[in-house]
Amino acid sequence: MPLFVFLSAIALLSTVQLIDKIIAPPYGAYFQLNSSDAIPHTLPIAHLRTTPLESLWYLHKFPPLFDGLRAFIAQWFPCASAENLSVYVDQVLYVVWAIFFAGMATLIFVWLRRLSSPVFAFAATFVWILHPAPIFFARFLDTTLMSSFGVFWFFYELWRLARGEGSVRRLAFASVFLFYVRTVFQWYFFPLMLVVLVMMKVPRRHIMRFILISGICVAPYLIKQYAVFGTISSSTFDGYHKCGIIWYYPSNRELVHLYQQAPVRYPSDADYYSAGDAENSRRQHADSILYGKIFMRQLIAEPGESFSQIMKSLKMNARDYWRPTADFGRGAIVRFLFWIKPYNKIFSGASYIILLLVSALMWYVYSVKQHALRWRSIIASALPFTYIILITHLCNRYEWTEALRMKFLLEPLYFLFIAGAVYKGYYLLRRGFFKG
Repeated sequence: MPLFVFLSAIALLSTVQLIDKIIAPPYGAYFQLNSSDAIPHTLPIAHLRTTPLESLWYLHKFPPLFDGLRAFIAQWFPCASAENLSVYVDQVLYVVWAIFFAGMATLIFVWLRRLSSPVFAFAATFVWILHPAPIFFARFLDTTLMSSFGVFWFFYELWRLARGEGSVRRLAFASVFLFYVRTVFQWYFFPLMLVVLVMMKVPRRHIMRFILISGICVAPYLIKQYAVFGTISSSTFDGYHKCGIIWYYPSNRELVHLYQQAPVRYPSDADYYSAGDAENSRRQHADSILYGKIFMRQLIAEPGESFSQIMKSLKMNARDYWRPTADFGRGAIVRFLFWIKPYNKIFSGASYIILLLVSALMWYVYSVKQHALRWRSIIASALPFTYIILITHLCNRYEWTEALRMKFLLEPLYFLFIAGAVYKGYYLLRRGFFKG
């Protein structure tokens, strides 16, 4: 059955993209104006083909898994011209993204089957496969789909561990996968995981196994980052985001003063491998670190004002977060789907929030009726969930926000939560639990 779900997801995605090519083929080899070589997250594909190891060594802006995958694919086309190489690599990425799309659908089915029945799990998974959001991100060549898959896999392993049937080893690998895909899961995510494991009363030897696996996989990258760039995490736009959420605009004088006090380490070779990209440069790296220091200074010096501005950011991001996720792909592969309007209506705004709240109530009633309410495990699992929610609701750089895209990190989990609640409600209704 899981294999059938996987193949069904591949078949549906293939059908959608075929219709898209027939109806609206303006983007040539692409399904939207989005090449992996053009987005600000990536290194130039030409360098990744000729000098893959050196390019990844000097990558500081984002974790290396995505560019590592692109570098690996680029080796398959040693004779391709510079113009064609990016297209060839992206066509292979489309296949990889289809596998992630189908893999996520399969994992939803496997998890739902544990919570309900095979028939209900398949029907609900089919509803997910038709969802415009995963269809769009399956054809959007950044790390959003890969990250969302990693988050869902992580929570599946955490759920199994809470039930006493999981594997700390798999949970550690899921955490490491997120570390190498998404900047928000840098080294500081792992101490949080230790708190989670302790709260769940995981045996000490298993916690040590988690530390050992995570340390072996993560430490080399941290050491490399510190040796080359003087920081133990990816620089990304972290500093801009921090000052952005408190709406503080540092002056050039402040930045120059801080730079003179603590010069930022940045090797000159790094600019060559980023091909002069202004968003992957010495200035961007320095600004990220210095803006972060300014953020901490403002937070300590003016906590009241900073808190007020953070509330302003939360409100702004929330408005964007609860919009229909497919709006992020306006004009792309999902635009012709005749079922997009009902999906957008249900999975956005007040209706989406109410649906999640009613689902939470249904899960609570079911757990109480079945004497299966485990508050310790619930609170422990809520810690990484809350961490991600906060990150996605504080992801603005001043007026600019990507909360809508970041919502997709948790969207599969939301869907599973709602689908599971529907089945549990039906189960309780059929057994007359609501009568008394």
